[in-house]
Amino acid sequence: SFGVVLSEIDVHTLPYADSKSKNRDSNGKLLPDALILQQVAMGKLQVDFSETTPESLVELGKWCVSVDPNLRPTAAEAMYRLQIALTHEIA
Repeated sequence: SFGVVLSEIDVHTLPYADSKSKNRDSNGKLLPDALILQQVAMGKLQVDFSETTPESLVELGKWCVSVDPNLRPTAAEAMYRLQIALTHEIA
């Protein structure tokens, strides 16, 4: 989703890379991708943004990756929010 792309651009890593490297099972092995996907689908794991990212872009990114599809913006809404956020950051 667009929220994942915003996160990747911001933190310069693949989505959930930090969670994959830090979380291990009881044997010390990295968690399988299927478990990471399950945690994302249940809303237990979200994309990361750096502390320097403007709040408006963080909100947009998190809005785009909402677990409930009915809460996600349309492409037009996301584009509008992005334009507003960028206009405020440049001004």
